[in-house]
Amino acid sequence: MSDSSITHLKQLLTKVPRNTLILRFLFYLFPLLIFLCLGYYVFLQLNHEQDTSLLMREETERLNLAEKLVVRDLDILASDLSLLSSSEELVAFVSQGGYGNLQRLKKRFLFFSRDRKIYDKIRFIDRNGMEIVRINMDGNISTIIPKKDLQNKADRYYFKQTMQMISGKPYLSPLDLNVEGGEIQRPLKPVIRIAQKLVNSQGIPSGILILNYLAAPMLDRFQSVLPQNPNAVYSIVNNKGWWLCNPEKFREWGGQLGHKFGFQNQNPEAWRQIKTGDSGQFILEDEMFTYTRVRPYLKLITADAYSGNDNLYSGGDDWIIISQVSIHSIDYSSQALLPFFILVFFMVCVATWRFAQVQIIRDQWDGLAHLLVLAIDQSPAGIVLTDRNGNIEYVNECFCTLNGYSLESVIGDNLNVLKAGDMDPEVYEILWRTISSGCSWRGEFHNKRKDGSFYWAKAEISPVLDRQGKISHYIGIQEDITQQRLLSSELKAMASTDPLTGLYNRRHLYVQAKKEIARCQRYHTGLTVMLLDIDHFKVINDTWGHALGDYVLTELSTLLQANVRENDVLARYGGEEFIVLYPGIEEADACLLAERFRANIENLSLQHKNETIKFTVSIGCTQYKEDDIEIETTIARADRALYRAKESGRNKVETS
Repeated sequence: MSDSSITHLKQLLTKVPRNTLILRFLFYLFPLLIFLCLGYYVFLQLNHEQDTSLLMREETERLNLAEKLVVRDLDILASDLSLLSSSEELVAFVSQGGYGNLQRLKKRFLFFSRDRKIYDKIRFIDRNGMEIVRINMDGNISTIIPKKDLQNKADRYYFKQTMQMISGKPYLSPLDLNVEGGEIQRPLKPVIRIAQKLVNSQGIPSGILILNYLAAPMLDRFQSVLPQNPNAVYSIVNNKGWWLCNPEKFREWGGQLGHKFGFQNQNPEAWRQIKTGDSGQFILEDEMFTYTRVRPYLKLITADAYSGNDNLYSGGDDWIIISQVSIHSIDYSSQALLPFFILVFFMVCVATWRFAQVQIIRDQWDGLAHLLVLAIDQSPAGIVLTDRNGNIEYVNECFCTLNGYSLESVIGDNLNVLKAGDMDPEVYEILWRTISSGCSWRGEFHNKRKDGSFYWAKAEISPVLDRQGKISHYIGIQEDITQQRLLSSELKAMASTDPLTGLYNRRHLYVQAKKEIARCQRYHTGLTVMLLDIDHFKVINDTWGHALGDYVLTELSTLLQANVRENDVLARYGGEEFIVLYPGIEEADACLLAERFRANIENLSLQHKNETIKFTVSIGCTQYKEDDIEIETTIARADRALYRAKESGRNKVETS
């Protein structure tokens, strides 16, 4: 493109009266800004309501999930208590007593503790409150406590309350900290005790079975399943408002440890609404509270082991799961939209400015058409524009040079004038079907120039759409690739043929063999492999020289080519070895062909420097089998047959 053309283009794009542009810009911008601000305000309101509603649903779902995780171990507790209370060892000891029954009971409790690994203690306490059997677990190691270290628990609330119950009915204690020797055990060990009164065969109370469940994993699971959100606190309190589980561990167990930290103290207004309800959700000042009450003893009643036991006694508290979320987090997404709104405002300003420019200078774009024509005309590729029927309406200079036509002579002609006439008609059918559907087509043509010479062209043809989206024209771009194709063909031939004989080489043999095997498997036809080797070929080379050896190889390849079918695969396998693949021929027929080959070669006489040269071949034949993993397996079998032919005197045909 010339300097004058570039200057003219800049003038066309910049020649806009600035005052007119500013007025038009403001005229379009003010209504858009009013609409944009109003839309942003409405969007913020709707987004706030949606976010609040979504957060409330999410918190309710989280608490429901947390409740399921917290109480899921109660089924296990009920099942374990039922299993141990009805065990043969415990029933025998309660009914009969005795030292042997006691030892078996200790082993039963010990193995059960090692298997479960969730109980701090498993005990049998007699009706006077004295521990008879106690299994302690410390660091996943369960041990039987010796008799001298057993304690009397007659004054403990869980013993008294369990002994007052009907036999066979489970008792569930509060979730509290374990106490040893009158002192809270350190480190803190939250436990739940589940117990059952036992009677002997005469119905006389014998004592209680009690399991101390380690509740720490349950509480840790509660914290781990809930999101770690700096704007939210998830906790569990008892029905007095003391924290049983809190992300800040120093706030827990205020009721037993005697410190002031408790939900009822930190959030008195929220506690007044929560302490009497089963579940609910409310917003108080700048926080949203969601809570649900868990009654563990009712969950235990529904367990399979004690379903229908409405006489369950619990001296324990309810658990209240509480979600405490700052409402500032609800407006976070709305605040995050402010940069987006600013970006949209900036984009609207830019787009409006540009729109005003386009509206003013749109009449000047016609002058750019000339520049586009110049660019196309100077393209190094041949470019042609046709109507929907393929009639030429425009070509550039490169197209004329490539095809030998002048611009005046080719306008109005159909692109069919370029056809060489030797291409598959299906190629043109696919081309028209593709571009008529609105897609681009890429491929290669064999074309004819005006002077009758031929060339190969790489082409891309695309439809041109009008303002209604309908095809009005086609544009084609083509490039002469004749030399590239010739070079490619030569390279391909060099890669697939033997330079001496012109036959397929071993590499290309394997390519053809895969195709023949696939065809034989598809149509269930035979495939026979014949491997041929010249006998005493080294003697020929040593006696007359390698040049004569090459002459023998070429003459033999000529003979073989004259006696194979068009669809047979003939290749030089290496050295003096040749191989033939016979598709559709069974082994017996192939052996007849091999014998004919052998006889013809035996009778062949070659003349060299007034000397007659004769030679023989050994042949091995075999049939491709379905269990052959690959063609190499079949060829190896043919090679073994060839070896037998060599060993048995040469000039023979052997099968395998």
